[in-house]
Amino acid sequence: MLNLFALPTIGQSGNLPRNAGSGPGFFLLDLNVTREFKLSERVRLRPVIEFDNVLNKTVFSFGSEFINFNSFAPTATADQRQAFIDSFFVTTRTLRPRQIRLGVRLDF
Repeated sequence: MLNLFALPTIGQSGNLPRNAGSGPGFFLLDLNVTREFKLSERVRLRPVIEFDNVLNKTVFSFGSEFINFNSFAPTATADQRQAFIDSFFVTTRTLRPRQIRLGVRLDF
């Protein structure tokens, strides 16, 4: 199985076409709530509440931006190759937890 993986030639990024595989779904919902209050003729107050990832949906990442090619080396042990096979396409982290920001803007 490991012989199917190879480093691309210099100047190329690989041999798979774009969007060749399907990964986990990516769904985020952000919300921004604001209201403007007129305090006088020239003074306005605008409080802001911003929510990132309102539903707190977990978005998994496979960490595909780094693949350790040491498992493909001729000097790699059977344990190193098995560890690579066991961890390939296993989610390793999540993206963007829920965040809430508060702010106030005063125009005069």
